[in-house]
Amino acid sequence: MPYNIYLGIPQKRCEIHFFELEEKLHDHLFIKNQNFFKRYERLSRISDYYRNAIFFVDDIVVLLSEIETILEKSNDLQVKVFCHDMKKLCERATKEQKNIYCFCD
Repeated sequence: MPYNIYLGIPQKRCEIHFFELEEKLHDHLFIKNQNFFKRYERLSRISDYYRNAIFFVDDIVVLLSEIETILEKSNDLQVKVFCHDMKKLCERATKEQKNIYCFCD
């Protein structure tokens, strides 16, 4: 059961399925590294695998800043890959003025 991440304007019309986080990877990111990630308020919204999260357009600038900080500080390859994917998503969301929706499927 993956954790799905979408781009869209209203929640009912999530237009673009951007990527999925398998539970094993999600656990690696947010359980194994929980002390690291809990410092980042926006990104920690997706730390609960069974809880939905929304990043509105206005939140994405802060989210992107958190992601860039994590990329500078982390040496974990899986964290870096995830953050690069999230950075691309944030850049696209900002460009297209769309929200980011995260759902457990």
